[in-house]
Amino acid sequence: MASWCYEEEQRRQCREPCFFGSDGTRWKKHFGGRRNVRTRADNIITQLPGVKGEAKEKRTPIEIWNLFITNDMLERIVVYTNIQIELKIYSEQYRTARATDVDELKALFGLLYIAGEEEQPPKYHRSVQK
Repeated sequence: MASWCYEEEQRRQCREPCFFGSDGTRWKKHFGGRRNVRTRADNIITQLPGVKGEAKEKRTPIEIWNLFITNDMLERIVVYTNIQIELKIYSEQYRTARATDVDELKALFGLLYIAGEEEQPPKYHRSVQK
């Protein structure tokens, strides 16, 4: 009887919603943490997520592609590819090779992109090159 009186007395004293364990332990139903604690500086969001800067105005995949791969980069790839073609053109294997240009390079990247979207096995990629 003494423990029952003690638990009943605890329930009366509890001003906020709480649970009582079988051993008399009182558990709060709601978190009663401190409300005047400052939020750490690294947890404060200063910028909303999303697309920023030039990318906000881009609508097509080609416009977005051009943000990452510039024409200057493509021209450099073409220059160095043509150098390699010139070095290997004297070999029997590459006798039919010819110089490339930016449009051809873009077409190759487009085909590889489409092949990647289709999730084809690697054999398909080799057949695209022929």
